[in-house]
Amino acid sequence: MKLIAAVLAVAVAGIMTSAAWSHEGTDAEHGAGGMEMTVKGELVDLACYMPHQGRGKKHAECARMCIKNGAPLGLLAADGKTYLLIEDHSSAKARKPYLRARELVAETVTIHGDMYERGGLPAIAVESVTQ
Repeated sequence: MKLIAAVLAVAVAGIMTSAAWSHEGTDAEHGAGGMEMTVKGELVDLACYMPHQGRGKKHAECARMCIKNGAPLGLLAADGKTYLLIEDHSSAKARKPYLRARELVAETVTIHGDMYERGGLPAIAVESVTQ
């Protein structure tokens, strides 16, 4: 019985360690190749903006509630292009600009970060946000 418990403990530890290592990844998986950019536009909750163009001050209360409940955050640029905004989760400090952007939904801001495009979806890893 003790042998089974020990084997199980080692197996669980191995699985947990490999999961942590796989999340860390390589530079190629975590940012190499992004194009640095700065974009000005309105922060929108994509759950309302995409299906029915919910945006602007009249939609601000709904947008705050949607973002708080997990709706994806986007930036509607002045040229009409929409970007998915993502956080840099490499450290707690790196997450702060994205978290600040979530608080400013429905406001016009300037976002700076690295832009990536996968499968036709443009996303910006938020490095800074200014009003």
